[in-house]
Amino acid sequence: MSSLVAAVVSQAVVSVAVVSQAVVSAAVVSQAVVSVAVVSQAVVSAAVVSQAVVSRALEKAWEEITPEMIAAILKNFRKRLDACIEAEDGHFKCS
Repeated sequence: MSSLVAAVVSQAVVSVAVVSQAVVSAAVVSQAVVSVAVVSQAVVSAAVVSQAVVSRALEKAWEEITPEMIAAILKNFRKRLDACIEAEDGHFKCS
């Protein structure tokens, strides 16, 4: 993974952590989580040679996030939050 891709993915993960910590709303946090997964995959799979390429990959990935993806995350979001609290912010599995 190039350093540019690593920086973009790290920034996205940090953004999700900040949003999650603030707990603005379940929908915002869920959308951020889905976004990071989709965007990270798109950026890593792109042949990254410049910031413009990364920007295009991010825009394309963002457009591919569907309401169904968000709905699937929201469906189990409370269960995931409860598992996280029970694990005291440690590692946990949620099926």
